Amino acid sequence: SVPAAGSAGGVGNLAEVTLHVDDSEAAVGQIEQAVTRLDGMIAGHAYEARSHLLNVRIEAKKLPLLLDRLSSLGAIKNRPPASKGATGMVDLTIKW
Repeated sequence: SVPAAGSAGGVGNLAEVTLHVDDSEAAVGQIEQAVTRLDGMIAGHAYEARSHLLNVRIEAKKLPLLLDRLSSLGAIKNRPPASKGATGMVDLTIKW
C-alpha cells in the first residue's frame, strides 16, 4: 500500500543546493523572496563576508519551482536530486 501524503511524520526530507551568484549581497533579498513567494518558510540564516547560508522549509512539490527561480539568479553548482511524486516538506539549505 502507498502511504498517505504527508504521513512520513518526524523530520522532513533534507536537501542542499549551492548557487554561484555575481553579487552575494544583492542575492540575499532575491533568494528570500523566491522562497516566500512559494509559501516557503525561512528557518534560519547565516550571512557572512564570504559565505551566505539560508535554511528553508518548503513543500516538496514546490522544490522544482524554487530551483527554477534560483537558477535565474545564478548558476546552480550543487542541485538536490529530483524526486518525482515527493510529498511533505523539504528542509533545504541554500548556500551562495
